Amino acid sequence: ASLFMLVCLVSLAALITMVAQQQGSLRSWKGTSTTQNMSPLGSLSFEPNSAEVDVQTAMALWPTIFYLGVPKAGSTSLFFFLQSHPHVCAGHQAGQPDELNKETDFFIKPELFSQGAALYLSFFERSTKCERLADSALYLDASTKYLLDTGAASRMKATIPAALHSKLRFIVVLREPVERDRSWQGQKARTAGKVMGDEEYVHSVRVRTQSPWTFPELRHGFYDQLLLGWWQQFPRSQFLVLNYDSLRV
Repeated sequence: ASLFMLVCLVSLAALITMVAQQQGSLRSWKGTSTTQNMSPLGSLSFEPNSAEVDVQTAMALWPTIFYLGVPKAGSTSLFFFLQSHPHVCAGHQAGQPDELNKETDFFIKPELFSQGAALYLSFFERSTKCERLADSALYLDASTKYLLDTGAASRMKATIPAALHSKLRFIVVLREPVERDRSWQGQKARTAGKVMGDEEYVHSVRVRTQSPWTFPELRHGFYDQLLLGWWQQFPRSQFLVLNYDSLRV
């Protein structure tokens, strides 16, 4: 297992290096507005505003590395590993400390997405580290619920400039679905000051299967369907899919 973990980490390092090598080709790109209007999806409105973005100034700030999820699969540890790379800068929502705020959630929250690309790029305004790197910085969006919403893929494709689409790289870590769900439910129980044992968990599954509001939580373990939704928007070759168990020491 430790050997496989080493191989996985080497793969991540190679992915970052590949993106870094492609970075130079982005500097000469010129375009117009990076925002596009989109139709509402489901009952939520994901209409971005029409504010113009200075593309030449902003191109270096667009993230090209996305950690899509899933939650409760070692995301925080992997985030800090990726962020420790000398050329990687992570996005953060304004006003939040870096160590507590690895997720922008821009493409899954209507209240953020509706404010347009200018807000998204503000999450990647250069820190001291990124100022030092200047245009060689690689930006990372580590929003671990992106994979669970395939609509996020279409919003991302419509928002990020087309010239960058082939440069994007996506990292996914999958965990055994029942184990992941139980970990997620256990965290929610602890937050509420409760303890979730075997019987409580089985009861929670039964309750959720009978409710149209909570049943989608169980579908979060249908990884094949989630990945296929993303692969309809971006080529499969741009994804690195890892096994959570193989990353554990």
